[in-house]
Amino acid sequence: MIETQAHILQQSPEQLSVIPELIVFMQQSGYEDLEALLRHTTGELLDQEGFGYRCLLSLYQLLQEHQCAHLLRQG
Repeated sequence: MIETQAHILQQSPEQLSVIPELIVFMQQSGYEDLEALLRHTTGELLDQEGFGYRCLLSLYQLLQEHQCAHLLRQG
């Protein structure tokens, strides 16, 4: 499980199985990988332009698939 987490956290937006809106958001906001994105709480992410509930759901589903949804901090 830890290897899976490390692998997914280091992937660039283009390598992730998420909706296109999330990929565009990450690229335009300068997030190089999930690790950088997950430094923010869900509230902080939702406050950023271009990140909506569809992005949050896609991110959560991806994290859940890789048994690391616990890394998404609420706030």
